Amino acid sequence: MSGGIFDGGAHGGAHGGAHGGAHGGTHGSSAGGSSSPLLSQALTVSYDATVGYWNGKPEGNFPNLNHSVSNLEYLSVDRRQQTLLAELLGWFRVDGISGDVRVSVDRNEIATIQTPPDHVFEAQLELVRNYADLRMDRQAEILVQKDDLISFFGAMAHLNMSRRKHTIELLALTQSLCGALEMQVKHLCRSPRPCDLDPRVQPMIQTPDHSSFPSGHATEAFALAEVMKALMTKADVVTTPVDKLAFRIAANRVAAGVHFPIDSAAGGVLGRQIGRAVVALANGTSLERAEYQEGKIDLPENADFTEDWFENILLDPSHPGHPEKIGVGPALRRLIFFYRRALHEWRPPVDPSRIEAEVSEIEAIVESSQVGAPASNGET
Repeated sequence: MSGGIFDGGAHGGAHGGAHGGAHGGTHGSSAGGSSSPLLSQALTVSYDATVGYWNGKPEGNFPNLNHSVSNLEYLSVDRRQQTLLAELLGWFRVDGISGDVRVSVDRNEIATIQTPPDHVFEAQLELVRNYADLRMDRQAEILVQKDDLISFFGAMAHLNMSRRKHTIELLALTQSLCGALEMQVKHLCRSPRPCDLDPRVQPMIQTPDHSSFPSGHATEAFALAEVMKALMTKADVVTTPVDKLAFRIAANRVAAGVHFPIDSAAGGVLGRQIGRAVVALANGTSLERAEYQEGKIDLPENADFTEDWFENILLDPSHPGHPEKIGVGPALRRLIFFYRRALHEWRPPVDPSRIEAEVSEIEAIVESSQVGAPASNGET
């Protein structure tokens, strides 16, 4: 699992834009400098000097906030992320038993992940050894991608907080959602790391304490790729490099010595489903179910995780998906509105009222097939 919401590229875009661009005038979401004991004392002295006697009664009319429950633009980046993430997590659920996990959205199962037998990990160790030869060539990528994936997606499009801030925030939201879900899946699918099988693996980075299967970096990379493609496709932008990047991020974790290719395969399936679920929830569209388990979608024990395997196995008629409509209710209006904001950053400028109209149209379509409120998140 990579770093926090705005580590690396996203943090640089958000913090650098507010801090570096206007440090003296607007620092972050507040006017002037950041909070400090000196500022507090100065404001107190200024209050005494400028206000004088005041009986506490207001002057003027009560402020009109023009509040809309779907519009979170008045909040800071972090508060928007917290609000949207909490709402999304109310619709997702991870449950199951050891080694057999199901991920659902609004009671609809979108992914099944099963832990492979021990002999599969043992057979994959040879691939981990072969990948180790790439460490020097990929060292810079591996080290940066420990905590920052969004910078690499940002290199494929003009992502900055002044031009596409909603896109960056949507990607950060998707990554945070993955982090919360993948850790539950990892716990239920707890599997050894390569260095647990043989001390000669000697990873080039510190080995994380959580399960090797499925790969958190692969989960996040493929989820980010799905959201990016959904936005870029509307702008008629070539999206092939986005998929290639997700595969490379996953492969880099194997080269680093902390994952098996099979971890990446399962993470790719899980991430793809989470990313598509986010897009589906924002559009009121359907989503096909995917299963990573023996006899269905699984990577052969001596096989590498490749683009050909990923696309062929998911499109193979012998592994049919199960179309299931994801119910989208009024509670997700904020996500719908936010997604439309991001989508319009890839189009010519548009009147905000048009976004409101699009949100209402989506809600009308969804309400006609509403399946009920989300199940509560119990312990898994």
